[in-house]
Amino acid sequence: MQQGRVADWQYADWQYADWQYADFPTSYYDEINQHVKARGDEAVVAINPGVQTGECYTSVSDIVVNFKGSHEKYLSSYSAPDWVKGYDPGRFRHLVYDSPDATMMKQDVAASKGWDAGLIYVTPDVLPNPWDTLRPLL
Repeated sequence: MQQGRVADWQYADWQYADWQYADFPTSYYDEINQHVKARGDEAVVAINPGVQTGECYTSVSDIVVNFKGSHEKYLSSYSAPDWVKGYDPGRFRHLVYDSPDATMMKQDVAASKGWDAGLIYVTPDVLPNPWDTLRPLL
């Protein structure tokens, strides 16, 4: 991998986004993808920008977390771009927090199917770290 390009990188949730190559990320992510895939056929590459990405990221990963946010934001402002429908839903994950009850959770799950997300994780937990607890049994 290239060294000495730290100034061109922006840290975002355990993933580095190379803004210089944002429309064509293979310069960096393809190297990572190839390295992981060289470990065996069952190796899986998942990226978690937490926001909708460009379609180009599907060429360098198996799974894309293309939504991470609150229940309110999920239902009021998220929409999947048209290109998502061209892929298996198993390629996309959504992470929804601040969904406090079973009714809201069911709304999130129903919406995820319409947006072609193969897996959704919904938690009632809130910021600053909504991922530090498991959802209680309903």
